Amino acid sequence: MIRLPSADAFLGRVSPLWRGLAAIVLLCALILAMVESRAGILRSGTEVRLATAPVDPRDLFRGDYVILGYKISTLDLSRLDGDKSFERNQRVFVRVAPGADGLAEAKGVYLA
Repeated sequence: MIRLPSADAFLGRVSPLWRGLAAIVLLCALILAMVESRAGILRSGTEVRLATAPVDPRDLFRGDYVILGYKISTLDLSRLDGDKSFERNQRVFVRVAPGADGLAEAKGVYLA
């Protein structure tokens, strides 16, 4: 029978300084991986500019403030390509293309 050394025996031979450095390197690598995943989206993504429509609600506790709505939030399905039957709050994909003014316009709506 082959006896393998336990992890405790191995870690007992490694000095606390090296264990601390290994932990720091591992944490830095995890943080860099999280940052790189988001930076990759920014690097390879496509910028989409949407027309905004301000909504000015009044709240008793927060006072006057502005919430931005988007014109693309409500769509006229009769003028768009794709699927036509949706239920409320159903997830869909909206195909957009730049319009004459440079702002994105909906061109089609499809079920997710």
